[in-house]
Amino acid sequence: CARGVVDQYAGSGEGAFLKSLVQDVAHSGLGNLAAHTGHSAEELLTLYNTALAAEVDSIAFTPLDARLTIPSWNLRDVFAGLEGSAAGGFYAKRYPITPHVVSYGSFTTSVSTLSAGSAAIFDLAGTQGNTQLLAVEGVGGTPPPASLRLAIVRVQ
Repeated sequence: CARGVVDQYAGSGEGAFLKSLVQDVAHSGLGNLAAHTGHSAEELLTLYNTALAAEVDSIAFTPLDARLTIPSWNLRDVFAGLEGSAAGGFYAKRYPITPHVVSYGSFTTSVSTLSAGSAAIFDLAGTQGNTQLLAVEGVGGTPPPASLRLAIVRVQ
């Protein structure tokens, strides 16, 4: 998340921005990033996870919202390089983010565990014929936690 924040909020003063983060003794972790950007930790995580999700798609596109990019890193190249750098291979696959691929229309998919700060990524695929309704429920049909965020990236 830190690299994405630096890309989006440091501007041309990346060194000074990083120095301000490191020298801030009043904040740590996501609170530090939030204090230096003026955006909540929840918003920063949502934007970062959405940027990672946008990288999953095999179709090259540029999101309209620049905050959904990590311009200083080509993540696919980073992981491809790591894969070949460690004895026996770093990862079994080139890019470690695997979306839940579902077809348009009626579907049910369960995510049994979602750790704090992480994301579940869904890729709706196929030919869309009608409006798509998405419903998010908690365990047993209960309301999802209030802290749950939902972001949608439409790729045409």
